[in-house]
Amino acid sequence: MPALLKLFMHVYISWVFFSASSWSENALQQWSWLWLLDSFVALLSFWLDWEFFLVKSWGKIFIHPRVNRDLSE
Repeated sequence: MPALLKLFMHVYISWVFFSASSWSENALQQWSWLWLLDSFVALLSFWLDWEFFLVKSWGKIFIHPRVNRDLSE
């Protein structure tokens, strides 16, 4: 599952960079905004991968038989 792997890699990399940064309030605020933006992109990527998988798998069941039947008539 590549989307899940991307999500775990994102969390690990964010943790490494966040823990390596200085703990001043300014750096903490910058990293928190960066982490939120990065998390949003990772979750969007994860959702789009699942959406593509579901459309592809359910499309074979519901769309293709109907299209094939219409084309054969």
